Amino acid sequence: MEKVTRDRGSTVERVLGLIEEIGRAQGPTSLQSLADAIDAPRSTTHRLCASLEERGFLQRDLDGRRYLPGQALQRLATGFLSGSPLRLERHAVLENLSRDLGETCNLTFPDGTAMVYADRVETKWPLRLQFTVGSRVPLHCTASGKLYLSTLGKRRLRTLLNRLDLERKTPDTITGMERLADELEKIARAGYALDRGEFVAGMVAVAAPIMDAAGRFCGCIAVHGPDVRIDLDAPGLVPRVQQAARDMGEILARETGI
Repeated sequence: MEKVTRDRGSTVERVLGLIEEIGRAQGPTSLQSLADAIDAPRSTTHRLCASLEERGFLQRDLDGRRYLPGQALQRLATGFLSGSPLRLERHAVLENLSRDLGETCNLTFPDGTAMVYADRVETKWPLRLQFTVGSRVPLHCTASGKLYLSTLGKRRLRTLLNRLDLERKTPDTITGMERLADELEKIARAGYALDRGEFVAGMVAVAAPIMDAAGRFCGCIAVHGPDVRIDLDAPGLVPRVQQAARDMGEILARETGI
């Protein structure tokens, strides 16, 4: 683990070190790992983490022991992306994809037990599914949500699934735990996810993962529209969405330096 080189006596520097380590981690981070990263005693690290958790910058993992970015930190990151000089480049990726496919495209990130819309380009067709930036959609019945679930380790996935309300949104929604687990295995092998009318009847979607330079999942690009216009089996559909996701990953890497 890369150790953050900072003044050991500075609380501010240690807090910044914790935030850096949480942001750099590939998943939930233990208290001991955080203590090692900022070169501080466990008791000191625990106190700092408790303060950050109280303010929403950190949150406990589902196991109650490890730490993840909290909603306040996620909002801060989203605000940074929104004000970034490369925001127009990110939006252009969605615009180009929407122009090529003729449908609505969006950029989503995981946020607790949902996916949140960070950017979006609407199709000009009158028949469309409208969500504003900041909208939250379920994990179990959306292409981007299922894709995110498919990237999780078995233990974390099992714990998260046990906390999800697998609400039936349409007759095609997967509500059985075993069947959903099978679906996620298929998605993990394929490298993309489909929504065949599972969230909104008659609306379908395809999502591809955005990966950082270390190969870690950090978000999705998804395209959706009515099944009368989108053929999910069309040969060029998935590769085009995957290319857009790779393009977005390169832009995010330049923004974050990761």
